[in-house]
Amino acid sequence: MESLPFLQSDLVSALLAFALVLIPAIIIHELGHFFAAKLIGVSVLEFGVGFPPRMARLFMWGETEFTLNWLPIGGFVRPYGEDMIGPSDPEEKPKNAPEEYLTDREELIRRGVPEHKIMSVNQARPLPRIFFMAAGALANFATAIVLFTIIALIGLPTEVGARVKVYPGGMFQGTSFVAGDAIERVNGQYFQDVNSFLTTIQTAKAPLTLTAKSVKTGETYEVTVTPNVRNLQGALLVTAVIADTPGHLAGILADDVILMVNGQALSGTKDPIQTLSSITTEYAGRPMTHY
Repeated sequence: MESLPFLQSDLVSALLAFALVLIPAIIIHELGHFFAAKLIGVSVLEFGVGFPPRMARLFMWGETEFTLNWLPIGGFVRPYGEDMIGPSDPEEKPKNAPEEYLTDREELIRRGVPEHKIMSVNQARPLPRIFFMAAGALANFATAIVLFTIIALIGLPTEVGARVKVYPGGMFQGTSFVAGDAIERVNGQYFQDVNSFLTTIQTAKAPLTLTAKSVKTGETYEVTVTPNVRNLQGALLVTAVIADTPGHLAGILADDVILMVNGQALSGTKDPIQTLSSITTEYAGRPMTHY
């Protein structure tokens, strides 16, 4: 049976999300434990990026060896006296160990740490030990606050003003506007809502320069029009229809243009969306006609 492309895409997306979110979170968590151990005086033998088997040694910082490992699922910190895969006593050699095997304590001494400065996790006082154990979660919490603060200070890009779509057969038929494009400025100025746009079009006595954005290229272009609208006709362009909704069951299709509802035109300076909303609310539970 052939694999479906969208399933492969979902798997790749899930793996990328795992790599981009969870792995950095784990590394930050372990860095919290690492710096807390340094602060309270606990000796740290290794800080690993990923999980063993080891790929390479990156560098040494003090007595701590920084390593890169083959399994890209986070990281770990190995403080003296807390090796979950080693002997319970950090000074005890495992059975059948080769002659050149060094215990953690012997390894720290070989790395130049004076014996009186070697401290295990269990030798730390209760409060510093609690701080060490909680430091990972505190590091994640502090990182979240920093990131949210940066985002709040920088802000997110937002579009200014409202947009009006050009629909086939509308008031701009015969101009160089392309159906489906969105008008976003009048004489270089953004408009607040559809109501203010319609008012400007209806009351203008001089040519207007309208700026639109192409849905195909994303580029903007300008069209100068001379409004001559005595009875401004509003309309709504249907961009999508949800299955099994009243509109779908009534036969409304995407790209349809609604001009009238129950004999009432979506005209004048009122927002067509507000007009349609008020009419549908009034006729809730009763049949309606539209064209």
